[in-house]
Amino acid sequence: MRTPSACHARLLLCLAALTTLAPLRHATALPSDAAPAEAARDGAADTTPTTDVAPPALPETPTEADDEPPTALTDARDDAFRGGSTGRIDLRALIQVRYAWTNVVDGDLVQPGDDGGSFGKLDPATAAQWALQQRATAQDDDGWRVERAFVRLLAKAGKRVTGRFVLDLAELHADNAHKAMKLAAIEVRSGKRFDVTLGYIKRRSSLLELFPTAEFEFAWPGPTDGFLRDMGWSGRDTGVLVRFLPLPKRHWLTVHAMASGGGVEDGLAAEPGKLLALRLEGEPWQGHLRLGGSVSLRRETVQAYNPKKGQTPFDVIDSGWMAGADATLALGGVELRYEALTGTRTDLALRKAYKQGRAFMAAWGVASYRARLWGVGVMPAVRAELLDVDRADTDHGQRLLGSAALNVDLGKGARLLLDFSHYATQAGSLALDDVPHASDGTRVPDVDWMRWTVQVQGEF
Repeated sequence: MRTPSACHARLLLCLAALTTLAPLRHATALPSDAAPAEAARDGAADTTPTTDVAPPALPETPTEADDEPPTALTDARDDAFRGGSTGRIDLRALIQVRYAWTNVVDGDLVQPGDDGGSFGKLDPATAAQWALQQRATAQDDDGWRVERAFVRLLAKAGKRVTGRFVLDLAELHADNAHKAMKLAAIEVRSGKRFDVTLGYIKRRSSLLELFPTAEFEFAWPGPTDGFLRDMGWSGRDTGVLVRFLPLPKRHWLTVHAMASGGGVEDGLAAEPGKLLALRLEGEPWQGHLRLGGSVSLRRETVQAYNPKKGQTPFDVIDSGWMAGADATLALGGVELRYEALTGTRTDLALRKAYKQGRAFMAAWGVASYRARLWGVGVMPAVRAELLDVDRADTDHGQRLLGSAALNVDLGKGARLLLDFSHYATQAGSLALDDVPHASDGTRVPDVDWMRWTVQVQGEF
């Protein structure tokens, strides 16, 4: 068996070899006076539909005479790079370096005598241990860190077939090798209205997932994004995605249909579609208003096992469904986005252990304004988010997030992000994340916090 360090070394050698095949290409982080011309050149250079890139605003959709079918979600992309490729082989990189500091109010931590559920009234020693774990959970992302170090390889085999591969070296640095691969897909186009993507791609369940994290206006995606990943509704999965545009005016409707294996490690996933997802989106006001809706279905409870560990098959992800609706309005530099989601939880073990209900709901809204100030591109943004992980329990499970951010263009390919977020939760609600470095998946009551983040991003 190869050791993790040996695998990493082989991977890095391969990436080093690839740099001899293609030049790195710069991208612009925020809009500038030359943005329309650059966008036009990019569009002419690459007519292959991509996934996970968000232009500064909703661009004009191509006319019916154009070769490229309009992308109803200009931000529904699977890599973090804007624009097209410079040739048949293209290698690019994106790096985010940040510093974060989280303030947890001591009065919000558990105290001796508080109700500890099955532990009864907390004695001073147990309360002190829980308080330490609460603080560690809230401050787990604090300090200096390389948040992302993306490397993307794009290769074209003619006009209709494209291969894409995205790797996050920051995950390797954090010893998360199993999360390092972000995209590995083959895209095949057939005419102007139909294309197929096969491989490891993003699930089409929520606008939160489709909007590129590298172009997001804020430092933290929010509690809903992490919760949906834990439920197996968002995140990445191996399968097939079909996209087609059935109406006479292509911007009226785009249909995304995806079937995937469900993303279970060591899983019994022989069926081609344990997880099914359908997303519809259109632009009734072309280039300005986009409406979307999605539904996802897990048809059966997913089992997993590993005979090398002496395991027998056991349930890991429950069956269930999720649905959502969203709207995006872009006009005069202002962009407004809103999404509402509801569905059933799939976390069997956690839900049963803490006697929580199945139904959840979430809603979030973002407002941003892109402008130039003294010749510098700036983008202030605000966000409000609500997540209720247990609709049956009105006293626990709800949390609110409010954020304010300022994005500043530092030059071609560089962006500065200043972010302030305030997180509030109902007293006694269970934290959404495990205690850091706890091997048994321990969770403690959630706490309120305030976080300041400074981030610099570079695209090369």
